[in-house]
Amino acid sequence: MIKKLKKLLIKSYSNNLSYKEQDELQKDFARFPETVQQKEELSSLIQILQKRNYSFQPGFSGKIMREIESLTSLKKPDPREYFETQLSLLFRWVAPAGTAVIIIFLISLYLTQGTVSVNAITGIDNLTFNDAITLSFYNY
Repeated sequence: MIKKLKKLLIKSYSNNLSYKEQDELQKDFARFPETVQQKEELSSLIQILQKRNYSFQPGFSGKIMREIESLTSLKKPDPREYFETQLSLLFRWVAPAGTAVIIIFLISLYLTQGTVSVNAITGIDNLTFNDAITLSFYNY
C-alpha cells in the first residue's frame, strides 16, 4: 500500500491524477501522517531543482550523436560464430563424459567376455564372408 501511495504522490506533481486518485491520495494522507512530511520534502526538492539552470557546452549533441552512430556501426554477431562457440563450450563438458562412458563400457566388456576385441564389441563370433552376406540379405 505504501508503494502505491508513493507512486500517487510522485504522480501528483505532474498533475496527471484522476479524481479517484486525488481522493485516494487525500485519504492516504489522513491514514499515514508521515507521508505529509514526505510530500513537503519532495515539494522543496522540486522547487530547488526548478531553480537550477542546466546548460550543455556547444557541440554536446553532436558528440552524443557521433557516439550513438559508432555504437550502432559495431559488428553484429554472426549466428554461425555464436553457434560454433556454444558448441565448443558444450563439447568441453560432453567429451569427458562420453570418454568415461566408453571406458566403462570397455571395462565391463572385458570383465564379462574376458577380452576386448572387435568380435566382443560387435557381439559376433568369427564371422565368415558367407555369414556376412547372409546377414546383410537377412535384413531385407
